[in-house]
Amino acid sequence: MKLGNLDITNIKLGTNTISRAYLGNNLVYGLDPLTEPFLTANGITDGTYKQALNKMFVDARKEGLLSGIQAWHIYYGDIDSSKFNVMNPIDENRAFRLTFYGSSTVDKQGFQGNGIDTYADTHFIPSIEQTAGNTFALIILGTNNPTISSDTVDFGAFSLGQSYIVAKNNNGTNRRLSRIETSFIMDDYVDDATGIWTTSSQFTFSEFKRNNTVIATGTIDSGEQPNVTFLDLALNLAGTPYGHSNQKMQQRIIGQGLNSVQIAKLVDMLDEFENTLNRKTW
Repeated sequence: MKLGNLDITNIKLGTNTISRAYLGNNLVYGLDPLTEPFLTANGITDGTYKQALNKMFVDARKEGLLSGIQAWHIYYGDIDSSKFNVMNPIDENRAFRLTFYGSSTVDKQGFQGNGIDTYADTHFIPSIEQTAGNTFALIILGTNNPTISSDTVDFGAFSLGQSYIVAKNNNGTNRRLSRIETSFIMDDYVDDATGIWTTSSQFTFSEFKRNNTVIATGTIDSGEQPNVTFLDLALNLAGTPYGHSNQKMQQRIIGQGLNSVQIAKLVDMLDEFENTLNRKTW
């Protein structure tokens, strides 16, 4: 609906309707229910960040994507302004707040790993929180740094033969790969770590993408998910952090219940958000 130069959109939230007004692509009226709790918990007052964040939340809600997201972290500002889960921003492990280890540093460009001891624990145990064969994970990396060690992992968990790894470097070659449950899918030596990386499984089909381009597909079994927590910028190897990454992580999302078309829409929204904040390097 048009009102002068404004485009008015009505969004149903249960029995409630929230109206939002856009001037071009800019939201000028109305806040998504996620916006203020998340900003307040993280202590962020930056106006540009708020507007970009709110538009992303509004668009994701409009497309029905939020119900499939369980743990969503945006690395921005510093450690204290990055630790809370978008979906439940309270200071408790059960809400998947982050715990940082090592010489971890976060600025407005993201969470920079040092490849030695830095990582963040999500407190998210996939075997408890997810159903095998109905999962997705997404990470955004802003750097393509040469690896320090020969075997590094940007995100993942491994236990009892069950693994879930989004992106990995083998032998310093920036080979990116994904493992879901007991399956293994791999690309052909993508030499750029930057971008939005997603891995998803629906029933027995798994898919690995970079910036919405399919890198590899595979078939998974109905095996269990890892019973240890996911780590950012490292692999949780049966309870021990392993393969610390020296890339810069900007966002990470864990969820289930979204198909490949929905995940593609989410990636487009994240791409727009990162571009608005001048953090897009891919």
